[in-house]
Amino acid sequence: MGIVDKQAKIVGIKNPEVAIFPTLSMNAFATGANKNNALMAVSQGLLDNMTEGELEAVVGHEMSHIAN
Repeated sequence: MGIVDKQAKIVGIKNPEVAIFPTLSMNAFATGANKNNALMAVSQGLLDNMTEGELEAVVGHEMSHIAN
């Protein structure tokens, strides 16, 4: 189970669509009409430079935006 899948299950929402945008800067954002119709985007720079634990924290932060 991936990080997004795991955290979506924890907060009780449908898995958001996930996109990776090609930039070296480290960034992530979430958007969508509601918690069960959302998109989470992370930059390639973030994926390349963060540990799995750090990435899990970023995904959790974005997941909180989606859930609320």
